Amino acid sequence: MNVYERTQRRLKTVFDLFDNIYVSFSGGKDSGVLLNLCIDYIRRHGLRRRIGVFHMDYEIQYRDTLDYVEPSGSTPATGRHARAA
Repeated sequence: MNVYERTQRRLKTVFDLFDNIYVSFSGGKDSGVLLNLCIDYIRRHGLRRRIGVFHMDYEIQYRDTLDYVEPSGSTPATGRHARAA
C-alpha cells in the first residue's frame, strides 16, 4: 500500500468517526496538500459535509502566504468552513 492509499484509508476513518473535522492550514505545502486531500475525499465520495479550516501563524505573515490562505476560506486566527462542492 502506498502513501496515497494509506492517506485515503485514514481519511475514511476520520470522516466515519467524527462529525466535526478541522484542518489546521498554515499556508504551507503540507497543510495545503492535506486540505486538498480532504476536499477531494468529500467530493469523490459524495459526502454532504463541510470541513473547518483554521489558520493561525505566529511567525512572519508574508503577503503571498495570506493571498494563498484567504481564498481557502480561512483568515488568520479564525476558523471558517470550507465547502467541498
